Amino acid sequence: MAGPLSTSWPDGGNLLIVGAGDSPTPSLEDYVILDRIRGPVPAKCVRYRAKATPPARFDTFLVPYKGTAAPAVSAVELVSDEPGGKAASAFEVTTAQGKDIVFTSAEPGRKIAFAGGRLITDAQAAALRFDRDGKLVYVFQFGGTETSCGGKSAITVKPGEAFAEWTMTN
Repeated sequence: MAGPLSTSWPDGGNLLIVGAGDSPTPSLEDYVILDRIRGPVPAKCVRYRAKATPPARFDTFLVPYKGTAAPAVSAVELVSDEPGGKAASAFEVTTAQGKDIVFTSAEPGRKIAFAGGRLITDAQAAALRFDRDGKLVYVFQFGGTETSCGGKSAITVKPGEAFAEWTMTN
């Protein structure tokens, strides 16, 4: 993928658009949006182009930031331990503050392992945040019963509950 796209407004927040895995390269293009009141309005839009056999995946991360300089961010797909496993995906997103692992599944409740068992979960969605030193500081899981990372249980969802969240406190 080519470099990420970003905004650089001097006032307020900005957005960095980072593609991951085999996602096609997005491009920033000029479009005209028809507004019922104002008529045609010029606008910038992100467009993805790909030649692929359906279903095609567009794995993209939106990273908000302040200031005009976009942060350095990389997103790498974690390989499923299941040969040909495409029902779920996991990515490791690295920033100056640390690493996040994000996971989504089209088959919640089915335990899936990634990166040689480094991440194992049966969630529909999960997010794990690590600080610069690699210490787990935040976990969120939606659906399923448990997420483990590095061979240790990171979070467990209680029976009858839809999600669980945990934040490290000092």
